[in-house]
Amino acid sequence: MAPAEIKNRFAPIAALAVLCWIVLFHNLGGPALIEPDEGRNAEVAREILVLGDWVTPHYDFIPYLDKPMPFFWLAAGAYKLFGISEFSARLPAALAALGCLLLVYDLGRRRAGPWAALWSVLVLATCPMFMAFSRAVIFDMPLAFFITLALWAFIRGGTAEANAAWKFYMLMYAAAGAAVMVKGPVGAGVPGLIIGIYWLVYRRPPLRAMKPFYGAVLLLLIAAPWYLWADARNPGYMRYFFVEENFLRYLTPHFNRVKPWHFYFEVLAVGFLPWIALLHLPFMRASAQKTADKLLLVLWAAVPFIFFSFSAAKQPGYILPMFPALALLVGPAIAGVLEATSQRMRRALAVPWLVFLVPVTYLSLALLIPGLLPPGATAAALTFIPQPSWLFITVFILLLLFVAGASLWASPPTYFVASCVALSALHLFASGVFDRISNSRSSRELAAKALPLIRPDDQLAVYSNYMSSLPFYLSVERPFWVIASEGGTDIMGSFYMAAKNPRPALGSGDVIMSFDKFAELWHHPPARLIVFVEEKKLSRLAADVGAVPKPLLTFGGVAIVTNQ
Repeated sequence: MAPAEIKNRFAPIAALAVLCWIVLFHNLGGPALIEPDEGRNAEVAREILVLGDWVTPHYDFIPYLDKPMPFFWLAAGAYKLFGISEFSARLPAALAALGCLLLVYDLGRRRAGPWAALWSVLVLATCPMFMAFSRAVIFDMPLAFFITLALWAFIRGGTAEANAAWKFYMLMYAAAGAAVMVKGPVGAGVPGLIIGIYWLVYRRPPLRAMKPFYGAVLLLLIAAPWYLWADARNPGYMRYFFVEENFLRYLTPHFNRVKPWHFYFEVLAVGFLPWIALLHLPFMRASAQKTADKLLLVLWAAVPFIFFSFSAAKQPGYILPMFPALALLVGPAIAGVLEATSQRMRRALAVPWLVFLVPVTYLSLALLIPGLLPPGATAAALTFIPQPSWLFITVFILLLLFVAGASLWASPPTYFVASCVALSALHLFASGVFDRISNSRSSRELAAKALPLIRPDDQLAVYSNYMSSLPFYLSVERPFWVIASEGGTDIMGSFYMAAKNPRPALGSGDVIMSFDKFAELWHHPPARLIVFVEEKKLSRLAADVGAVPKPLLTFGGVAIVTNQ
C-alpha cells in the first residue's frame, strides 16, 4: 500500500474505530435494566451463580425453560469475570455485535474493496436496530452473530482452495449449532434456508465439498448435549421447547405476540434509518459485485424478513440477522457512488442527512414552541431529554448540514470522517436520553430506596405486577412470593411456568400463589412480609388481606408495605 493511500485511510479507520467503541461500549453499564426482558435475563444469569446450577435456568428460583441456557452462560461468565452489574449483563451482546462488524468488514473487503468494507461497517454500526440490540441483555444479537458467522464461513468456503474449503464449511455447521444452542431451531433454519435457496439456483458449491453428513453430526454434537441434559433434569422439556415454544409460537397466536402483516416493514423503516433512504442504490447502478454474490446477500436479507413475516408471533429482534446483509449491499453502493465522477449521482448521499435533519429541527423548534407538539408532549420530552442546550442543538444542526454538503463535494475520506463525527455526536446524545428513559422503565431506583428497609429474614412479595429487575437489584438469595391471578397464560412473562408449574429450587415451598392463599399467610407468615404493590392497587390489597398494610415507602407509583 502506497504511503499516500495509508494516509488517506488512517483518519477514516480511526474515526470508525472511535464510532464503534462509542456505539458498543461507551457507558454500556450506565442505563438501568429495562423491564421486562433485560431485567429477567440478567436475573436468570445471576441465579446461576446463586444456585450453582449451570443446567436448568431459574427465574425467581423457579425453573425457567422458555429459552435455552447457553445465552445465560455468557452473562454468568461475564459476572464471574467482571462482577454482577449491568455492564457484565450486556457485555455478551456487545461482543457479539463487535463480531458481526468484524465479519462484515472482512466480507466487504474481500468482495468489494476496503472502502466498501468501511462503509458497510459504518452503515451496520449506526442503524438503530443494530445499536439497540448491541446494548441489550437479550438473545437476538448473539443469534445474529452466529448466523452471520455461518454465512461468512459458507462464503469463504466457496472461494477457498479445495484443501482448505472443508474447514470453513465445518465452521459453518459449528456456528449453526451454536445458534441452535442460543435460540433453538431457527438458528440453523434461517441460514439453512438462505444457503439452500442459493444452492438450488447456482448448484454450487458441490454438496460433496460441503460434507453435509459430517456437518450435521458436528451440529448435533454442539447443539444436542445441553437439550438432552436439560430434558433429563426436567422431563418433558424438549417437547415443550421444540413443539410449543417454537412451532406453536410460529404457527399460532398462543404466545400473544400477534402483529399485523406489515409489522416488519415498519421495523425495517425505523430500524435501518437513515440508510433506508439508500437501499435502492445497490439495484440502480452497475455494481462491482457479481450477480451470484448479490443474490446471496439479497437472500440473506429477504429470508429472515419473509420467514418471520409469516410467523404468528412477531418481535422486532427476529429480523436482526438480515441487517449485516443490508449493510453489505448499501456499503459498497455508497463507495461506488463516491468513486463516480457524476455530481448528479452523489445527490442521493445527502438524503440520509436530510432524513435526520427534519426530525431534529422539528423537535428543537417544538421544545421552544410548545404548541408544535401534542398537549403534554413537550413536558414529557423535557423529562427525558437533557435540559436543551441551544448551542449544542445549533452546532448539531450545522454539523448535519455540513455532512449533507460534504456528501456532494468533499473527497471520500473527508466525507467518511465527517459522517463518523456526526453519527458519534448523535449516538452520544441518544444514549443520554436513553439513560434517563431507562430509569423510568426499571426497578433500580426503587431497589436502592428499598434496601435500607429490608431485614435479612424478611419475606419479600410482589402483589399483582411482577417487576422483573427487582430481584437483580436487591441481590435476593431466596424467592419473592408472587401473588397473581390463577389461570393466566404466562407467569412473570414465562409460558413454561404457567404450563408446567415447576417446583422452585431451595425447597422454598410455594412461590406463586393466589390472592386467597396470600390473604391467609398475611396474618400467619413465616417472617415479616415486605410487599411491593402499585399505589393504585393498595386498596385492593387491603381488601384482600382484611387489614390496612403498614406503609414503609412510596416511590415512582409503587408502594412498599409490611404486615407488621
